[in-house]
Amino acid sequence: MSQEFVIRFHGTLINQELRDSFGITGTTRKYDQNALGLHSTILEVVDAAELIPIGDITTEGFLYLKNLGSGTGALNSSDGADYIVYGKHGDSLPFKIKAGEEAWLRVNPGSQLGCSGNVSSVTRLQMKMFED
Repeated sequence: MSQEFVIRFHGTLINQELRDSFGITGTTRKYDQNALGLHSTILEVVDAAELIPIGDITTEGFLYLKNLGSGTGALNSSDGADYIVYGKHGDSLPFKIKAGEEAWLRVNPGSQLGCSGNVSSVTRLQMKMFED
């Protein structure tokens, strides 16, 4: 298992009559990592757009994000105040991650990603950028 990491992903939707599933239960997907590298940090995100840092990573691969919330209470706030939006830095930020939620992205090398939080609180975002 050198030079690779494994992601398991499966989802099931059950909402009244609407039912769907995606991914394959029990299946793993292996990805080659061509060079060693990981930049991991926790950002304090405010309402101003900021660049998602990549540290010493030279060729971006996968990005893992987890919204840790504001730290003022339960992760899954019912009012949705601890959300973060993210996407291409300098453009509109079309993707949203609520408190307690996670996201995996395959990053196009050389892209600059940004994020911004809700104006009502500072929200903590765990991020891990893996070298491609």
